[in-house]
Amino acid sequence: MKRSLSAEPGVVSKKTKNFSKPDVSKNTSNKKKEVKQKFGQKQSPGRNTEKENNKEPEVGVANNQNPAKIKKNVKVIKNVNKKFEKKEKNLKTKKMGKKVFVELPSKLIGKDGKPEWNKVKTEKKKLKEDRKVRRTGQDQYQLSVKAKSIWEKLRRPDESTTKKEALVNDLFMLLKGQIPNVVPSHDLARVVQWMLKLGSPTIRTAICEELCANTTFYLQSKYSRFCVSRALRYGSKADRNHLMESCNGHFLKLFSHTFSGPIVELMYSTFASAAQRGQIHREMYGEMHVLLQPEVTTIAGVPDDMRPAILASTKTNLTKLLEKKHLLKTTLLQTVLNDFLSSCSQQDCNDILEIIQDDILDLLDTKEGSRVACQAVWHGTNKMKKVIVKKLKGKVKEISTSENGHVLLLALFDSIDDTVLLKKALIPELLEEAEEMAKNEWGRKVILYLVAHRDSSYFHPQQTEIFSKGDAISTRKKDPAVREQELLEAVSEPLLQKIKDNPATWLGNSSVAMVSLAIMKSGKGRLLLQVFSGVVAYMLDPASMVEVGQRKFHIVEHSASHLVFKKLIQLDQSSPDRAPETFSAVLVSKLTEESLNHIMQFNRGCFLLVLLFESQNQTIRRVLRSKITETMKAFLQQQETTGAKILLKKLNEK
Repeated sequence: MKRSLSAEPGVVSKKTKNFSKPDVSKNTSNKKKEVKQKFGQKQSPGRNTEKENNKEPEVGVANNQNPAKIKKNVKVIKNVNKKFEKKEKNLKTKKMGKKVFVELPSKLIGKDGKPEWNKVKTEKKKLKEDRKVRRTGQDQYQLSVKAKSIWEKLRRPDESTTKKEALVNDLFMLLKGQIPNVVPSHDLARVVQWMLKLGSPTIRTAICEELCANTTFYLQSKYSRFCVSRALRYGSKADRNHLMESCNGHFLKLFSHTFSGPIVELMYSTFASAAQRGQIHREMYGEMHVLLQPEVTTIAGVPDDMRPAILASTKTNLTKLLEKKHLLKTTLLQTVLNDFLSSCSQQDCNDILEIIQDDILDLLDTKEGSRVACQAVWHGTNKMKKVIVKKLKGKVKEISTSENGHVLLLALFDSIDDTVLLKKALIPELLEEAEEMAKNEWGRKVILYLVAHRDSSYFHPQQTEIFSKGDAISTRKKDPAVREQELLEAVSEPLLQKIKDNPATWLGNSSVAMVSLAIMKSGKGRLLLQVFSGVVAYMLDPASMVEVGQRKFHIVEHSASHLVFKKLIQLDQSSPDRAPETFSAVLVSKLTEESLNHIMQFNRGCFLLVLLFESQNQTIRRVLRSKITETMKAFLQQQETTGAKILLKKLNEK
């Protein structure tokens, strides 16, 4: 709608919705100039340019209409220009150069004309106190002043314990019965927290009793929530139980609140008993939780007739909770998610997974979160799995060496049919950091899962049971044996090459030596024989020492490396057709008189030679016997170790 800038009243037609030109005198142009000077040349936002504003207003009167009728259908707008005038504040200002300052009252200005800053600060402090009095009331303000004066003494580090106990008692007597009124304030809430920290059990219990009167309100308050948190931390078991019982029936609402959510998580993960955790968990199902028995802790335990309704309400609640990203890292939400994904339909599962697929890595800090991540891999579509793999790029070492994060990688190795994607995205990073991962308790499990899939020698039955749950998921199509073989081929040769290049690293540490054993057991081909040659050369070198604490052991005498050599020899006996040249054959061919004399000095070295004499390969036994001289037998007769005695007995057998 176009408006006239004339100071005279404008006329607007109801029918045409346009301003009609008023009948004005000849001095209209002068008034227009005054209006221009008043508003200036500055163009206001959203308006037309100055040229357009200076145009004559449109006339909405038809030629055939009677002027008498027009007057009935018009509305007079008075003071058009006043509508656009800005209200000016009546502040006395003083211009100094280009800056404008507010003038101070005369009582704050000294004789020299400069502000007296002490008076200014005093006046400012007084105004601040007056505002507090108006906001809280005179009685509450005086109570606050007294409490904070005692608190200032209480928090001094040089006060004695006896003095602090007396000050806490004084504070409690001052605030007794007033706790509900003072905890919502930012200053007195701090005072109450110190009372809970330093007070006696009686004082803590009394404060908790007052907080229990309206715990849900205090949990949702910006400052009083910290008092409830301290009460949970410093209160007795009975006090904590009382506080949590006062929240029964409200946990879902409190958990979704910004202020109270972290406190509910603290209750669930730290202070709640098994029964209380079950109560909090059930409330996440929705209002129907009141119909469930206390023994029900999972959706799978819900009666069949109630399960569809519980699943529907739980899905609704989870969808709302997942809108707040910070809740995804909480143990409570992760537990409920794992419970829901284990019992819901595939469609409901996909709906929830679409929400969290971009935040999977946030779940890997806890045991429950890693279970949810595994559920996402097992139930997710191929598109979701690719999203997860892309999120892991550049973080393979970090995730692999995490107690809970490495489980996600194992689930991916079991669930992704596109092994080419894994070979390009994850395997190169894994091989690059193989040495560091092998030294880590959790990182070595990732390597072992690729080279010794679910071998009971390396994986606990409980771990195997967890991963076996994903075997029945219908999203995978490739034969598991084919998938395992493709991944093994991708890592076997690079890992064998690392052992060949640096046997001291892969055999000198007890835990890493077990990984090396698994790699060599799964390897094959010419490269494996080269690895055997390198390992035997390192084994027979007198300078190959392993430091354990303050002691040094030769690699043959070291317990872990000795076990590796022993297992490799036993593997040759159990699988004679495993390779044309076995570890036993390579070892016997490399033995010399000097190396035999060196090995026979060690008890465990003698046992390795005994294992070679027990080999089913007659060629190995014949060659080894031919290399042992009478001088060596005489040396063995002088030894008192068990290994030397058994070896001598084997040599005397025909």
